[in-house]
Amino acid sequence: MSLSSLDACLLEQVAGHLTDADLGALVRTSKQTHDALNQTLYKRTLLPRNEHVLPWAVQNSRIQTVHHAVSAGASVSFQGEHHSPLLIQAVIKGDTRLAATVLNARDADINVADLFGNTALSIACEFGDIRMVKMLVGHRGHWIHVNAPDARGRTPLMQAARCSNETIVHFLLAATPVRVERRCDHGHTALHYAAMAGDKEGLAPEQCVRHLLAAGVYPNKKGPLGRTALGYAAETGNFGIALRLMQTGVVDPNRPEGEYALTPKELAVRKGHAAVWWLLQNYPF
Repeated sequence: MSLSSLDACLLEQVAGHLTDADLGALVRTSKQTHDALNQTLYKRTLLPRNEHVLPWAVQNSRIQTVHHAVSAGASVSFQGEHHSPLLIQAVIKGDTRLAATVLNARDADINVADLFGNTALSIACEFGDIRMVKMLVGHRGHWIHVNAPDARGRTPLMQAARCSNETIVHFLLAATPVRVERRCDHGHTALHYAAMAGDKEGLAPEQCVRHLLAAGVYPNKKGPLGRTALGYAAETGNFGIALRLMQTGVVDPNRPEGEYALTPKELAVRKGHAAVWWLLQNYPF
């Protein structure tokens, strides 16, 4: 009778009398021995060296190795010299399967932060990875802190608005209890960040503002030095954002604001944004 023909219980007993090298050779003998003893091999050889093997597997996107290690009880608390948690490394890679596998570990923390206070959700929002955001928010077994601030007080919603990731802004507003009026340590709200990003190409910055206004954000809230979203829109020259803010009927293009007490109209003139100045001068048409 060959070893591969033994049942799983007998194979486990045999494995207990083998060296690590012999156990590894036995695991590679056949599919049956692999299926029966692979977890035993991981527990004996990988877990004691988890500090090196598991981070290597995550860094090299070896999902199968990560899966076996996690199933064997490996810890994902290792962060290394740069204080980069394994979950965040997986998120930076943009690999949802890898990140989900890390989250299955016994000590996984979905709200773990890096040296700068960034959580996995915050980084996914900054990178514009909507698939990763949905996976993190919807992952069963973990409560995710959707308003977790980074070292500067910026929440995931602020990160998404700052980077004009309008699909993520819309998703967070619709599917999570985000605090839309929250301020960062500098005094900016998500609306301020969205308006400040108005100099980027495309409609994404305007759509971020549209989603935030639709969620009930107060359009005339003042930020640092009394600056408003309209003031930022006038400064960046984004006609669409300025128009949406004017349509609220709350903002005032003639009110001085900011360090130099300039009105949004004056800001538009100084920055050479003729179309925005015309809008602020003539609205409603």
